[in-house]
Amino acid sequence: MKYLKPNSSLPFPEDDWERKFEKKLRKHTGLVLGFSLLTACGLLAGILCFYLMFQNGLYFVLPFSGLFLHAWMILLVHEGAHRNLTRSCLDRWILNLASAFVFLPFYGEPFRKIHLYHHAHTNAADDPLWPEWKKNLFQSRRKLYVFVELVPLFSNVAAILFKKRDSANLKKRLSSIRLHSAVRSILFLCFSFSVSILLYIELKPNLWFVFGSFLFANVWGSLRHWCEHTGLRTDLESNTFSFPLGMGIGNHETHHADPSLSWISLSAGLRRRIKTMNIRDCVRGIWSNPKYFHYEP
Repeated sequence: MKYLKPNSSLPFPEDDWERKFEKKLRKHTGLVLGFSLLTACGLLAGILCFYLMFQNGLYFVLPFSGLFLHAWMILLVHEGAHRNLTRSCLDRWILNLASAFVFLPFYGEPFRKIHLYHHAHTNAADDPLWPEWKKNLFQSRRKLYVFVELVPLFSNVAAILFKKRDSANLKKRLSSIRLHSAVRSILFLCFSFSVSILLYIELKPNLWFVFGSFLFANVWGSLRHWCEHTGLRTDLESNTFSFPLGMGIGNHETHHADPSLSWISLSAGLRRRIKTMNIRDCVRGIWSNPKYFHYEP
């Protein structure tokens, strides 16, 4: 089998195996959604098992519950953002419901908008995942950057606090936002919060487990992002790598080339792809290699 060299300028790998596989999957209506929901049930069952263990004093399970939570978010929230579950507006309901189910009602809807914008402006100056302040911090104070990224929501709050105020630019952005879109986002957020509140009243979960799982899910998410978009190669936009319970997201070069590919196709294709990064080299590079950098467009 032929593989596209990582430094190729073609918009999609020469061996478009994933696209062919995806076409076969989509011939069977509901197959992707059904298998995704079945897998999600398995992840949720795993989280519940870790919860019972935590309740019995086994606090060391938090990194593992965080990993399962991270996988849950990729499977339903990330895939829903790309409409890869049903190919319809139903995906937006699914991603918000999935966020609400794990008591993260504030996450799904904002993630959808930010992530789609990230795909349109990957690694560029206006990439919401790589703002100028974060780039400067990465280049000048690497260890502080690592700490900031590992603190849940800190990066998001800092992006607001340290953002340059440009009234003209702000006015231009506001004028481009459609009112009905903003209203729909608010309604989805209200829906998510309502579900989370009702679940909390009914289940009364241990908040330490919820917060701890969220903390470690953020750690896994940061590590995954570094594996995706950092390295020593000047010819790459993103990497291809293996990641625990990654739901195919490690097939990231292919994912950026065609975001409509489901996690099933990406997972199957990842086994066939040449890896350009691994977790060990990523952690070592981020922490101690001054030549290690975040990819540019």
